Amino acid sequence: MSTPTHEQKLSAPDHVTWEYVSLLAAAQQMAEDHRPPINHLVQEAYLVHLRNLAEFFDKGVTAFKENQGVPPARDRDNIYAVDLCRSVKWDAKPFSPKTRLRRAIDKTLSHMTYSRDLSSGFSEIGVAFHGPSHVHGTLMLVRRAWEKFLDSLDPQYTESVAQWLDTHAEHMGVSLGSFYTQFDQKAKHWQHCADWHLNETPDGPI
Repeated sequence: MSTPTHEQKLSAPDHVTWEYVSLLAAAQQMAEDHRPPINHLVQEAYLVHLRNLAEFFDKGVTAFKENQGVPPARDRDNIYAVDLCRSVKWDAKPFSPKTRLRRAIDKTLSHMTYSRDLSSGFSEIGVAFHGPSHVHGTLMLVRRAWEKFLDSLDPQYTESVAQWLDTHAEHMGVSLGSFYTQFDQKAKHWQHCADWHLNETPDGPI
């Protein structure tokens, strides 16, 4: 694909903020102790938005840092975080395709793979994504990156991002101002359950 146009970049905040708020909404539902099949469906939704945001924060960062004057090349029409930024203040390394996190997400979502079963003898990922073990840690990774992303924005996109965030949060029933406080309060109760862990990802603690 060619370089995104100015008009395309102006429309990007709508899509970007929808992904972020959708991730929060899915995480909110994962904390509600749903039973099968809802718990599995909610985790799949969470992983879809997590992967989209991981790619968003990872793609084009190296090229952007090398030369901000040349838009990163791409073979698809994916939106990159750097398309909207004048700097890169977030750490892209946790979202690299080489991480266990990305590999676990891909093996879980893209295909029916033997890697889902770590005892199968065929697994290529080492650590599978396990909702109770990894949802809190991965959400905290995204939170850190998102806050740094907002600090990195080109000023011409700041107002649009803020407006779309509010719009999507209202439609999704997500309270942005208190989301992480409420989520952490629920997470503290998970510590009393053997399956739930805080600040863990497939790559280890954060």
